[in-house]
Amino acid sequence: MSTALPIDSTNSIFVRCDTDRVDVMRAIVFGAKGTPYSSGAFVFDVYFGENYPNGPPEVKLITTGGG
Repeated sequence: MSTALPIDSTNSIFVRCDTDRVDVMRAIVFGAKGTPYSSGAFVFDVYFGENYPNGPPEVKLITTGGG
């Protein structure tokens, strides 16, 4: 994953994994220039449940834009 995620001045994705719990991670996505998400930073908490990979992970958007 470290070689496949884009990193430049207009869009980036960073992922942080918990060293004690491999079933949770946090991701931050920066919006790409020329999109409605430009200049935005969007934080997500990701949980990989017991059914993963046979079922999707649960993802919660943490960024609310002030509410």
